[in-house]
Amino acid sequence: MIKPPSQSMKNVEILLDNVGKQPMHLRVDKSKWDKYDMTLEENKSKRYKGLVVAVSGFSKVGKTYTAMSAEEYLGYIGKIYELGPGLPMYYIDTENTAYAEYKRHHDGKLIKILNIENINPSTLEEDPLASFEEIKEMAYSASDNGRGVVVIDSLTDHCDWASEVMIEKKKDEGNFSPYDHGKLKKEIKTFLRKMKAKEMIVLYTFQIKKEYEKTGVGVWDFTETGGYLLEATKGVEHWCDVLVRLEKMLSGDNIVRQAYITGSRFEDSTINIKEISTSNKFVDIMKKIEPYL
Repeated sequence: MIKPPSQSMKNVEILLDNVGKQPMHLRVDKSKWDKYDMTLEENKSKRYKGLVVAVSGFSKVGKTYTAMSAEEYLGYIGKIYELGPGLPMYYIDTENTAYAEYKRHHDGKLIKILNIENINPSTLEEDPLASFEEIKEMAYSASDNGRGVVVIDSLTDHCDWASEVMIEKKKDEGNFSPYDHGKLKKEIKTFLRKMKAKEMIVLYTFQIKKEYEKTGVGVWDFTETGGYLLEATKGVEHWCDVLVRLEKMLSGDNIVRQAYITGSRFEDSTINIKEISTSNKFVDIMKKIEPYL
């Protein structure tokens, strides 16, 4: 027996086959799209004003340097995107490293730094719930200003705190089910989706780890693939427009830092995502991306 359409289906007509038992297809009221019609000129003038960039790398590779160097960015107007300048900058710091970087290279610039340091007064230990919530609150508040750059350094910590909160909630029950893991992903996804909708540049930093694949039946039968994974909740890269990995290496007696564009929402047959930026400065990384905006 076919149930009558729900309230949400009131604008949809169900067509039945000649037996009258199986729905063949749905006929949608196309007039509902009329209010979304845009003229060609309106389409031409449409601009996206937000961009989300993920900067990843191992510890001490220069992620904070790259993120804070975005204050030098002057903005860009492309065919589809219109990006504002890098100031003011709202820097959410979970690692207590941003202020030293600011004093060394950016002293006097309009950069507001928030250190995330929440201690539970009853345990005198780190409070993951308070830190997780504070990052969300301050990121939303900063991005509502509509101009400049929001930095979360690092989103790895944000994901870790979310995981700790979920595990703490389940501690009394003695297990952490797949359902709870889904709730954790939803928490992070909701936050990233809201930040993706903001009309400003958003920068996340991530720790990374080497990727391994199973090559045998033994417990230790794993081999490096040569790839890298973000230290974060699975799927966060979907909410980023540009993925950048930093590397540090020795060249003679000098330390050289390079930025690899490892993924981009703007990839096509003309862009080589393995192209190496000659600098780990944000402005130089953007020069590789801007022609496709």
